[in-house]
Amino acid sequence: MPGLLLLLAALLSLNVPVYSQSNIIKYILVDEASCPLDRPISLQSANWDSIEIQNAIHETLWRVGFNCETVTTKLTNSRNLLPLTTGKVDYYIEIWSELIKDIWRQVLDNQSVVVLGTNFSARKGWFIPNYMLSKRPGTEFFSQLYDTLPAYADKSSPIPFFVGGRDWSNVHQDLNTIEKLGLQAILKPVYASSESEQERQVMHAMLFRKPFVVSSWEPSAIASTFNLTRIGSEANSKVEDIYKKSFPVF
Repeated sequence: MPGLLLLLAALLSLNVPVYSQSNIIKYILVDEASCPLDRPISLQSANWDSIEIQNAIHETLWRVGFNCETVTTKLTNSRNLLPLTTGKVDYYIEIWSELIKDIWRQVLDNQSVVVLGTNFSARKGWFIPNYMLSKRPGTEFFSQLYDTLPAYADKSSPIPFFVGGRDWSNVHQDLNTIEKLGLQAILKPVYASSESEQERQVMHAMLFRKPFVVSSWEPSAIASTFNLTRIGSEANSKVEDIYKKSFPVF
């Protein structure tokens, strides 16, 4: 299979990318032994695990499979699509469109991006450690948190709420939910510089069996590795739909 088609097939088999309408789409029939572009391939990364892993995979595909040089732009704002739409980055590996609906609809409407497929489906949630439930069973739903969380708290300080990166698109939804549920005096948002740091925050709290709440995703290392319970959402709950159903990540 000629050059770029081979790469596209490989990436589609991983169900990963979103491409801009940049030069990269134009090169279809190329020699397999040579890089399709006479410049480095510009890749996207950020400060969470899934995109860092996929960036490493894509970098290997380009370097080993196509003898291309690569350069990575690490995004500091997950709402920023300018590197994609202006061609600074050749394609985005991971776009959380549900979290940037306004911007995403705009770039789709003006046809400045081409979507090749769904990367994976994600579901947002709040999680608490199982040892908290053993102390106070019955904390199953968001609506119960106002009544049940104070039983876990140290009277001198609120419970830490590990929300992840300050620049992540989902943080404002977590902060809005704290306000909607009246938990401002009970939960204290604690930020992290990366997903790895958020994981360390969880591990440290669990080591000393401290109470905490963490905002994360399914699938994620936090949700699948630690002994945590997801807080459920009733159909008539005040929380947003993002906590109730899965959505595609492109």
